[in-house]
Amino acid sequence: MDKRQLRGQILKDLRKSKNLSQSELATMLDIKQQAYQRYENGTSEPNADRIELLADFYGVTTDYLLGREKPKEEDIVDVLARELRLSSIEMTVIRAYLNTPKEYREGFVKAFCNEVDRHISNTTDDIPPEYQNMSVSELEEKRDLLDEVIEKKQALSHSDEPTDSGINTA
Repeated sequence: MDKRQLRGQILKDLRKSKNLSQSELATMLDIKQQAYQRYENGTSEPNADRIELLADFYGVTTDYLLGREKPKEEDIVDVLARELRLSSIEMTVIRAYLNTPKEYREGFVKAFCNEVDRHISNTTDDIPPEYQNMSVSELEEKRDLLDEVIEKKQALSHSDEPTDSGINTA
């Protein structure tokens, strides 16, 4: 495959990766569809301005479009971070895992989980022992009951207060 054909194949692959037709690309470049077809066939080449426009559109370098460099693969952690909105610390943990040799990854995960468990157990130290083993729903029920008691106490304390005329309304 000669250089023109290689460049044409690169354009074709990029266009297909975006699910675009030759006609749609030609419209974007403000040229006829047949002219764009010749780019992909390798019988003609875009001028420098169109090469820059295509590079920007596809997010590649002009050198890539000219067949001078291989496409750069996007870092998997960056893809995950963007899609899952990961924090920098989450990205660091994932990178550390991926950089760990495969034979040590199971140990990495166990150590990580143990550290998380240790941290969680340390955060319950300030919770009274009678509440530590309760489920969240049980704690919410207790909270709701306490809220009711507080409301009744507040209502009672307000009814014991004297009114402006000095006469107790209770």
